[in-house]
Amino acid sequence: YASMIFVITAVTLSLPLGAVMDRYGVRRILVPSLCAFGAVLGSMYFFTPHVPHLYGAYFLLGVAAAATLPNSYTRVVVGWFDKNRGQALAIAATGTALGMVVLPPLFTAILQSYHWQGLYAAAAGFVLLIALPAVAGLLRENPVVESGAATEGAIFGGLRVAAKTQVFWGMTAAFTLLGFGTVGLVPHIVPMLQDMNVDRMTAAYALSVYGVAAVVGRLTCGFFLDRFSTPAVAIAVTLNPLFASVLLVFYPSEGMGLVAAALIGIGAGAELDLMPFMISRYLGFRSFSQIYAVLFAGFYVAAAIGTAALGFWFDKHGNYFVGLVCTACACAAALLMFARAKRYPHASTKPAPCAA
Repeated sequence: YASMIFVITAVTLSLPLGAVMDRYGVRRILVPSLCAFGAVLGSMYFFTPHVPHLYGAYFLLGVAAAATLPNSYTRVVVGWFDKNRGQALAIAATGTALGMVVLPPLFTAILQSYHWQGLYAAAAGFVLLIALPAVAGLLRENPVVESGAATEGAIFGGLRVAAKTQVFWGMTAAFTLLGFGTVGLVPHIVPMLQDMNVDRMTAAYALSVYGVAAVVGRLTCGFFLDRFSTPAVAIAVTLNPLFASVLLVFYPSEGMGLVAAALIGIGAGAELDLMPFMISRYLGFRSFSQIYAVLFAGFYVAAAIGTAALGFWFDKHGNYFVGLVCTACACAAALLMFARAKRYPHASTKPAPCAA
């Protein structure tokens, strides 16, 4: 329940904070948020054996973390890069993917040597001694873009304009379906392989395959977004988790399970390049953080629902067949939405006309 409180709090507060970042810039919000995030993590060293203390701490952690979600740093990247925007977003997002590969074994070693108190202290140190100085010392926003965005009317005006367009709702629906059909599968990769009688070590290895594939997916997606039609790249990204679900349904084996883990990783990694890129190209920069927060919330809420639904169907039927059929259908529906999209106009700072 504590992690659920954290996620719900952070995602919910990211919506109004997106409006504030669109108005006043990212750096003014992100620096104090990182200070608070590190302080709350450090305070967890002093946890007491009381459940309300745990829930309260994770609620405060969610409040502090709300400004650190991808709609903050991607806004800065979008403001600086136009021609090579896809590659810039990919490189920026790769840092989080590499962190997921490097930090778990490091934190596991800290946990074994210094127990959970040392783990929270180390996490606070990473935030306050590495992330905070990097952001405070290096993060700079494009002054030309920022001044133009700040003078464009009311704080919520851009989001209201975007919400009247078909392209906004099409993108929201497509990425929500992708969250269900891709990220919803991730926690079930190991159980699915074990259900295929794959040994535990090989099943655990599939997570490493997933992590490496996620990095590859992010880098290659950014490269292709700068060079090919955006709808075509979106279709190619969506085909990965779709094929993964099909393989797991019709060819349940150790080899196909590892291939499916790689395809899920490519899709999950690429989607977080694709989302900010499409928002900036189709809906412009003015309300970027707000719009990204809306799509990001839909994406991860759907992912949580997908994870829970796959577990429910497995408990009910004793296998993943129904769940995998549903994830395949969700990906197929998202693919059809991307297939109907038109190429964005070259004037990317203005909202695109209504388009499917």
